[in-house]
Amino acid sequence: MEEMIIGTQGEIKFVNKNLQKATNDMLKLGAEIRKCALATAVIIAKVDDTECYKDDGFNSVHAWTEKTFGFKKTASYSLLKIGKEYVREIINPKNGKITGYTSNLIPVDSEKDFTTTQLEKILPGGHDLAVAFVNNGEIDPNMTCKQIEKVVKQHTKPEEKDIPDEVVVLDDEPELTPEQDTKKEVLFTIRAVEYLDGKRVFEIDDKEYGLDKVIDVVKFLNDFCNGK
Repeated sequence: MEEMIIGTQGEIKFVNKNLQKATNDMLKLGAEIRKCALATAVIIAKVDDTECYKDDGFNSVHAWTEKTFGFKKTASYSLLKIGKEYVREIINPKNGKITGYTSNLIPVDSEKDFTTTQLEKILPGGHDLAVAFVNNGEIDPNMTCKQIEKVVKQHTKPEEKDIPDEVVVLDDEPELTPEQDTKKEVLFTIRAVEYLDGKRVFEIDDKEYGLDKVIDVVKFLNDFCNGK
């Protein structure tokens, strides 16, 4: 999360009022960005929910954070995930106003909270697994990022193990006699990739033969894994 450094020059103006307010709020955090990282994550999540970035020509919340504040996409993806799933608002009971934020993995009155860098290491396991880790004492805010990452890796399996390493692609033509049949079975290696926002994508390793057929298979796998 070291990439999360706001770097802007001059006055910034946007057409969408909600995007302008979100930008101003981010700029106010300024030098306190590391201390207010959870607030930053919440702002990014709200901008993503409203899609207010579209009025100013951005195709995603990540394009907005990258161009406006100089965030790397990896940091933006992590903050978006944290803002959507791992943050709790602290509300003043007297006036109902938000006074701050904490991670929702620990009690509100805890003396020490997880940093966004620690939360980033927890992300691959998902929120439910993170709650279980904290509840059984396997992970706590006093651990280093490397220690947290090690625990998460021990309980999560690489995505490549969940799918076949190779896919056989065959044509759907009528059965031919041995003399007529010049068709060949071609093995294509398809690699699974999971981004920080949870989206699973399949990539082709071998593009030499039957590319259209392989693309059809990859599209089916992508749609299936992303709930389409």
